[in-house]
Amino acid sequence: MAKRIGFDRMIRLEWLDAVAGNICEKENIKDIRAAMHILLDKEFPNYTARKKTITVLLRIWYKVPPEHKSVRDRGLILLPQVSQNDRIWIHWGMILLAFPFFRDIIRIMNRCFSFHDFCTPAEIQRKMEETWGRRYTMKRAMDRVLQSLRNWNIIEKGFTNEKIISAPRLSTQNKEVELWLLEAILLSEDSLSLPLDLISTYPTAFPFKIVLEQSDIMNSGRFTIQQLSGNRNEIVLKNGQ
Repeated sequence: MAKRIGFDRMIRLEWLDAVAGNICEKENIKDIRAAMHILLDKEFPNYTARKKTITVLLRIWYKVPPEHKSVRDRGLILLPQVSQNDRIWIHWGMILLAFPFFRDIIRIMNRCFSFHDFCTPAEIQRKMEETWGRRYTMKRAMDRVLQSLRNWNIIEKGFTNEKIISAPRLSTQNKEVELWLLEAILLSEDSLSLPLDLISTYPTAFPFKIVLEQSDIMNSGRFTIQQLSGNRNEIVLKNGQ
């Protein structure tokens, strides 16, 4: 079975805030959908377009598999407690969990930026086709991801539309936000672990400046530290959840 793309709509941060807030306030999925239809009515007068956007939003925050519900629930608690600038950290983690398509695009962009200070949509698409295959929906969905990243101030346009450059990395003073994102990143990976010295350069976290110390990670109670070969240590998510 072909992998599902899923992320095929441009998503604004305020819509992510809204769907998360409605999930906290309303128990019935019908009420959540109704509230989002009201919110997006002017942006999307066409019902079908509006419904598709809501489907993406709900897949990020509502339709999560059982193994991700714990981190989702803690994310919902954390969101209203953090600054507006820090909310992207939490939304980012949930999107990584929801959409492997999004996650793979971010990995490719990080690799591009590690070699030079820009990448191009054509380069991203070519690399994506190597693992996702050639699909007529690929370019459109990829364009929607890039539009979303620009809306979130993760990337900027270069001097021409054919060049994409990375915006300055985002930082936070809130260690709980950093720890939460680290947990979401580990959950989004098959191994549920990563070398400690790669935290600040991990591919799917390239827009963020993570400055956690080993003591922060250990004291959180969510991770263990295991020794690798030599003097390197590995972060492992406790109980794999």
